[in-house]
Formats: sequence, C-alpha cells, structure tokens
Amino acid sequence: MEDPRAFTRELMKDAERDLGTKLNWVAVDHWNTDNPHIHVLVRGKADDGRDLVISREYISQGFRRRALRSSSDRGAMPSRAPSSEREHMKIRVEEGRCRSQRDPT
Repeated sequence: MEDPRAFTRELMKDAERDLGTKLNWVAVDHWNTDNPHIHVLVRGKADDGRDLVISREYISQGFRRRALRSSSDRGAMPSRAPSSEREHMKIRVEEGRCRSQRDPT
C-alpha cells in the first residue's frame, strides 16, 4: 500500500456514506511491527448531535469489507478477508508473515 494514511481517509469517507453521517475520528499508524497498521478511533456522536450507533455487523465485518474492496481496487491487499482471529493468523502464516505456534521450525 503506497499511502496508508490516504487509504484510511478514503475508507472513513466510505464509512460516512455507509452510515449516513459525518464522522469525527482520529487515527494513529504503527510501523514498529512486522505488520504495519492503523488504529482508528471514532467519536460516539453523529453529525446531528445524537449518539452514533454502528451495528455490530458493520463494526465486525463492514469496515473490513470496505477496506478490502477499496484495497482490491488499488491492487494492494489480499482478495479475501479473515473471518476470525484464527483465519487472520492462517493468512499471515500462508503469506510468511509469521510462524504457526504448532510449527517448530
């Protein structure tokens, strides 16, 4: 991914469209691991001042689907999304980014 910060800004614009409200958010990028990543914090208020309610499904899968769709368009990430932490670890092992704890080599 060429510019993860720009990618995050675009992802959050997509989320605003999906959720039908402007989002107040901040993000921090981590480069001190084998898996550079960005954490996003979203304020719990919609643009009309009401509490922001995001469905569990959108939090657990919607953001991921959005990110994968956008990154696939850019040719930047795997075409499949991990459905669980176990699946995430399996993908990381397959891509050679970590070793399975069962693999003694």
